[in-house]
Amino acid sequence: MPVVDGRSFSDLQSQGVEVLVNVAHVLAHQQVALHDDAVPLPNLLIIDGISSNVGHEGTDLERLRKMYATLLETATEDVDRLQIIVTDNDSPPIDGIHRALELSDTDRLVPTESPDEQGSNSEEASTDGDANNPA
Repeated sequence: MPVVDGRSFSDLQSQGVEVLVNVAHVLAHQQVALHDDAVPLPNLLIIDGISSNVGHEGTDLERLRKMYATLLETATEDVDRLQIIVTDNDSPPIDGIHRALELSDTDRLVPTESPDEQGSNSEEASTDGDANNPA
Protein backbone atom coordinates (compact mmCIF):
# COMPACT_ATOMS: atom_id res chain seq x y z
CA MET A 1 0.00 0.00 0.00
CA PRO A 2 1.17 3.57 -0.63
CA VAL A 3 2.79 5.71 2.05
CA VAL A 4 1.88 9.42 2.01
CA ASP A 5 3.97 11.95 3.92
CA GLY A 6 5.27 9.12 6.12
CA ARG A 7 1.76 7.83 6.92
CA SER A 8 0.41 4.50 5.78
CA PHE A 9 -2.69 4.50 3.62
CA SER A 10 -4.80 3.17 6.50
CA ASP A 11 -3.73 6.16 8.64
CA LEU A 12 -5.05 8.79 6.23
CA GLN A 13 -7.80 10.80 7.91
CA SER A 14 -9.70 12.01 4.85
CA GLN A 15 -11.70 9.93 2.39
CA GLY A 16 -11.02 12.61 -0.21
CA VAL A 17 -7.27 12.23 0.25
CA GLU A 18 -7.72 8.44 0.02
CA VAL A 19 -9.45 8.85 -3.36
CA LEU A 20 -6.66 11.06 -4.70
CA VAL A 21 -3.96 8.73 -3.35
CA ASN A 22 -5.69 5.77 -5.01
CA VAL A 23 -5.75 7.63 -8.34
CA ALA A 24 -2.09 8.61 -7.98
CA HIS A 25 -1.21 5.02 -7.11
CA VAL A 26 -2.89 3.46 -10.17
CA LEU A 27 -1.47 6.23 -12.37
CA ALA A 28 2.03 5.39 -11.08
CA HIS A 29 1.45 1.74 -12.01
CA GLN A 30 0.41 2.81 -15.51
CA GLN A 31 3.51 5.01 -15.86
CA VAL A 32 5.77 2.09 -14.94
CA ALA A 33 3.93 -0.24 -17.33
CA LEU A 34 4.23 2.26 -20.19
CA HIS A 35 8.00 2.32 -19.83
CA ASP A 36 8.64 -1.32 -18.89
CA ASP A 37 7.34 -4.05 -21.20
CA ALA A 38 7.87 -6.59 -18.41
CA VAL A 39 4.92 -5.04 -16.51
CA PRO A 40 1.77 -6.38 -18.16
CA LEU A 41 -1.00 -3.84 -17.63
CA PRO A 42 -3.70 -2.92 -20.13
CA ASN A 43 -3.17 0.61 -21.40
CA LEU A 44 -6.56 1.69 -20.13
CA LEU A 45 -7.29 3.57 -16.93
CA ILE A 46 -10.91 4.03 -15.89
CA ILE A 47 -11.54 6.25 -12.87
CA ASP A 48 -15.02 6.62 -11.39
CA GLY A 49 -15.93 9.46 -9.04
CA ILE A 50 -12.58 11.22 -8.81
CA SER A 51 -14.11 14.11 -6.84
CA SER A 52 -16.04 11.85 -4.46
CA ASN A 53 -15.45 12.95 -0.88
CA VAL A 54 -13.15 15.76 -2.04
CA GLY A 55 -14.13 19.29 -1.07
CA HIS A 56 -14.71 21.89 -3.76
CA GLU A 57 -12.86 24.82 -2.21
CA GLY A 58 -9.50 25.69 -0.69
CA THR A 59 -6.85 22.99 -0.41
CA ASP A 60 -9.19 20.20 -1.57
CA LEU A 61 -10.05 22.05 -4.77
CA GLU A 62 -6.36 22.70 -5.43
CA ARG A 63 -5.57 19.00 -4.93
CA LEU A 64 -8.37 18.05 -7.32
CA ARG A 65 -7.11 20.54 -9.93
CA LYS A 66 -3.60 19.10 -9.64
CA MET A 67 -4.93 15.55 -10.04
CA TYR A 68 -6.86 16.49 -13.20
CA ALA A 69 -3.82 18.38 -14.51
CA THR A 70 -1.63 15.32 -13.91
CA LEU A 71 -4.13 13.07 -15.69
CA LEU A 72 -4.34 15.52 -18.61
CA GLU A 73 -0.56 15.75 -18.85
CA THR A 74 -0.19 11.96 -18.80
CA ALA A 75 -2.95 11.47 -21.35
CA THR A 76 -1.39 14.09 -23.63
CA GLU A 77 2.14 12.70 -23.36
CA ASP A 78 1.04 9.11 -23.93
CA VAL A 79 -1.93 9.74 -26.23
CA ASP A 80 -1.03 6.82 -28.52
CA ARG A 81 -0.37 4.38 -25.70
CA LEU A 82 -2.77 5.10 -22.83
CA GLN A 83 -6.48 5.85 -22.70
CA ILE A 84 -7.83 7.52 -19.56
CA ILE A 85 -11.58 7.64 -18.92
CA VAL A 86 -12.89 9.59 -15.94
CA THR A 87 -16.52 9.61 -14.83
CA ASP A 88 -17.60 12.11 -12.23
CA ASN A 89 -20.67 13.90 -10.94
CA ASP A 90 -18.93 17.26 -11.28
CA SER A 91 -17.34 18.97 -14.26
CA PRO A 92 -13.53 18.97 -14.32
CA PRO A 93 -12.14 21.96 -12.39
CA ILE A 94 -9.59 22.79 -15.13
CA ASP A 95 -9.76 23.68 -18.81
CA GLY A 96 -8.56 21.37 -21.57
CA ILE A 97 -10.39 18.20 -20.52
CA HIS A 98 -12.33 16.56 -23.35
CA ARG A 99 -15.85 15.70 -22.22
CA ALA A 100 -17.32 13.05 -24.48
CA LEU A 101 -20.67 12.90 -22.72
CA GLU A 102 -22.42 14.99 -20.11
CA LEU A 103 -25.60 13.76 -18.46
CA SER A 104 -27.96 15.42 -16.01
CA ASP A 105 -31.23 14.74 -14.23
CA THR A 106 -33.06 16.18 -17.23
CA ASP A 107 -30.83 14.67 -19.94
CA ARG A 108 -30.33 11.00 -19.16
CA LEU A 109 -28.72 8.31 -21.24
CA VAL A 110 -30.91 5.64 -19.68
CA PRO A 111 -34.68 5.99 -20.17
CA THR A 112 -36.66 6.76 -17.01
CA GLU A 113 -39.42 4.27 -17.82
CA SER A 114 -39.16 0.81 -16.31
CA PRO A 115 -39.22 -2.20 -18.70
CA ASP A 116 -42.83 -2.91 -17.60
CA GLU A 117 -43.91 0.61 -18.55
CA GLN A 118 -42.13 0.34 -21.91
CA GLY A 119 -43.88 -2.95 -22.62
CA SER A 120 -47.33 -1.56 -21.86
CA ASN A 121 -46.68 1.50 -24.04
CA SER A 122 -45.58 -0.65 -26.98
CA GLU A 123 -48.69 -2.87 -26.59
CA GLU A 124 -50.90 0.23 -26.73
CA ALA A 125 -49.10 1.41 -29.84
CA SER A 126 -49.55 -1.94 -31.55
CA THR A 127 -53.33 -1.97 -30.88
CA ASP A 128 -53.73 1.56 -32.26
CA GLY A 129 -52.79 0.49 -35.77
CA ASP A 130 -49.77 -0.07 -37.93
CA ALA A 131 -46.99 2.32 -36.86
CA ASN A 132 -45.66 2.39 -40.45
CA ASN A 133 -49.05 3.23 -41.90
CA PRO A 134 -50.85 5.70 -39.62
CA ALA A 135 -54.58 6.03 -40.01
